[in-house]
Amino acid sequence: MAKETRVLVVDDDISFAESLTDILTEKGYIAVAANSGDEALEKIKERPFDVVLMDVKMPVMDGMQTFKEIKKLDRSATVIM
Repeated sequence: MAKETRVLVVDDDISFAESLTDILTEKGYIAVAANSGDEALEKIKERPFDVVLMDVKMPVMDGMQTFKEIKKLDRSATVIM
């Protein structure tokens, strides 16, 4: 059986993140939403993701700061901003 691709969607626009997660799930991906950089880091600590789709402009911890922290936790994660 082929490995299912895990996708983390990070966006402070909650409705956008949930909509994109729903679309990805319908397409067969395992998709999870996070609404902040801090929440994204917590989810990555819980389980690995193959791809992170992330907003650049977010309050508190922006996309670039979050990217740097993600790479400290998982150097192999693919992050698309």
